[in-house]
Amino acid sequence: MIGLYCHHTCIFKKNTGIQRCFRSIANSIYRSGEKIVPFVWNFDSSCLEFASKNSCENLSLWGGPPYDAWTFEIPPPGSTLLIIELISGPYHPSQARIVDLAHEFRWKLVGIFHDAIPIQWGGDSKRFHMNYMSGLANYDLVLATSGLTKCDLENFWNANHLDVNAQLDILTLPAEIPGSTRILFNPSRPVFCGYFPIKLLFVGSLEPRKNHLSLFKAMAWLKAFEQLNIDLQLVGWANDQRVVEELVRAKKRDLPVRWNHDTSDDELLKYYEACHLTIFPSLQEGFGLPVMESLWMGRPCLTGAHLVSLRPTELPGCIVIDSTNWKEIAKSLIRIQKQPAQINLLAKEISLYPLRSWAQYVNEMLERISCIN
Repeated sequence: MIGLYCHHTCIFKKNTGIQRCFRSIANSIYRSGEKIVPFVWNFDSSCLEFASKNSCENLSLWGGPPYDAWTFEIPPPGSTLLIIELISGPYHPSQARIVDLAHEFRWKLVGIFHDAIPIQWGGDSKRFHMNYMSGLANYDLVLATSGLTKCDLENFWNANHLDVNAQLDILTLPAEIPGSTRILFNPSRPVFCGYFPIKLLFVGSLEPRKNHLSLFKAMAWLKAFEQLNIDLQLVGWANDQRVVEELVRAKKRDLPVRWNHDTSDDELLKYYEACHLTIFPSLQEGFGLPVMESLWMGRPCLTGAHLVSLRPTELPGCIVIDSTNWKEIAKSLIRIQKQPAQINLLAKEISLYPLRSWAQYVNEMLERISCIN
């Protein structure tokens, strides 16, 4: 039996990267035949309690497990408490309390470490995230999403002279969009058929780190001084009003930009099928799940060189752009407009690259959990 801490995901009405991970992992664990238990935090009792059945309906969205998939029983000794969400911030329990509860119930405590990005934000975000990363040292098993995030966590533990009890492994996230079949290149139906404009898709929350402003500047410059045979579709929730205002200004300049702030998985699949390639000019990323999802859908990707967890130069179908400079983004867009045949060559590359499903990811996770002493 596996208990899943779902305090944030069960009430949050959007589907960010970590929520995507939670829902996909929970559903795959359930499909594997394991019983799953939904836990949230009770601040009054300073203890875990079962999520409400209404909350489980929210968990079922975007590829999550069915609302009636959950078991409402205290897992017996030897079970696992899996922490996929961040235990970070004023509305979460302390890591020490989570560790104490795992010991009290004699559960294996397993966490997924996504990235160390908030440490660079400063202020309360840095403090909360440092506490979170410190607490991971006392888990039984921590699964880092990449080699780079594993190094970040190891370096943090060493720099802070922590006693580490946790086994730290790498288990990279899969590429699958839940419920979708991987798309392979079909010569009879190439991704780009020679008809302009080139359709770009940008999946990500509207926040400064995603660097929408530099992309808008690049498009505005191309419209004024070069050639803009590109349409841009944005998909993502409004995490920062400043970026929404930048989007409004871009549309007032008649830039070919559309935005869907509340997209279902079915709609997302249609956006991928309709686009020619994706673009992610982020200044910084965690694992970079949208990049992998783009490859799963057979769509080449223009991506920044500053991803934390991925090495785009090692991935097929990716064109690395210097996202720190809007002029460099503009040059990349010019090149792809002048050589659009490159889109199909990149798509052909992607088809030869092995990509994992969430079921495969969870099977490997469960194997590693079974090896915990």
